[in-house]
Amino acid sequence: MPTIDAAKLDALCATILGAAGVSSATAHSVAAHLVENDLRGIESHGCSRIPYYLGLIAERSLKPKAEPRCEAVAGARVLKVDGGRGFGIPAMELALESLSEAVEETALAAAGIVNVGHTGRIGAYAEQAAERGCFAFICGGGNHRAWPNVAPHGGRKGVVSTNPYALALPGGTRGPLVVDFATSAIAQGKVMVARDKGAALPEGLLLDRKGRPSTDPNDYYDGGALLPAAGPKGGGLALVAELVGTALLGPPHEFNWIFVMMKVEAFRELGAYGADAEAFLARVRACPPQKGFERVSVPGELERERAAQRRRDGIAVDDAIWTGIGEAARTVGIDLGGLAAA
Repeated sequence: MPTIDAAKLDALCATILGAAGVSSATAHSVAAHLVENDLRGIESHGCSRIPYYLGLIAERSLKPKAEPRCEAVAGARVLKVDGGRGFGIPAMELALESLSEAVEETALAAAGIVNVGHTGRIGAYAEQAAERGCFAFICGGGNHRAWPNVAPHGGRKGVVSTNPYALALPGGTRGPLVVDFATSAIAQGKVMVARDKGAALPEGLLLDRKGRPSTDPNDYYDGGALLPAAGPKGGGLALVAELVGTALLGPPHEFNWIFVMMKVEAFRELGAYGADAEAFLARVRACPPQKGFERVSVPGELERERAAQRRRDGIAVDDAIWTGIGEAARTVGIDLGGLAAA
């Protein structure tokens, strides 16, 4: 398993994307996003996505040179970002920047993000909004026809997709509170990583093609389905996101998204808010841990701690993922050479 310096991995991903025809700005945007996810230990949305992206470009379902654009559709409070059938990562970044400007005038703003490819880890954008003193809400879905891979509560075959949500708020001096989850019992990307590693999954996450419980990730790719998270709770949230992504925002390219930002200071001075948030989250962290847990942590902080450690020591890339990156690189004429050196 090679261990790679984050900056080298970032440069490699950007170079591969550039060789595949991706514009320089987008290649660096996407590469930085993927490597940041690997730094935080979220392999399902890290550099493992490079072969997938090159495949989308090769089959012409992703426009490598597309540039997102933003327009006001209902005054300054409601925006629409059109990704032009390109990468979703720069489109979400444009939404974040446009909403950040809008809330300076209106305190509350929302954007619909449409016509985009894969958007990466949506918690990243919610976290950045929280770092700017805002409450953020993001959810997406809409492609149940292309990816009916999650069974509804009580069902035995896939009907909707993983339809994720992210919410974030400022959390005091130790960073934002960030909740980022798929409405399926496991993110599809994590099933992909388990399959590539040849690992079994825990029970209660997926069904095989006949609707029987399974722990084999290959059963999912052989016509099976993921189960909804927390039964009717995740199942219900998935249906809401699907209506938002299809009925509200129209036919998607991959997924459509709603991104809402609200300034904390719309209700309360930021310093007073921060003091109360800090005090409450300190109570959460002080809770005695259950057996098997070293401590109680706040959502988002373990990933930040992991990222700091991996920036220092490098990112350990699983052999199967590294092999996939190498194969993707060769398709665009790039030799990895000695880039695996820490």
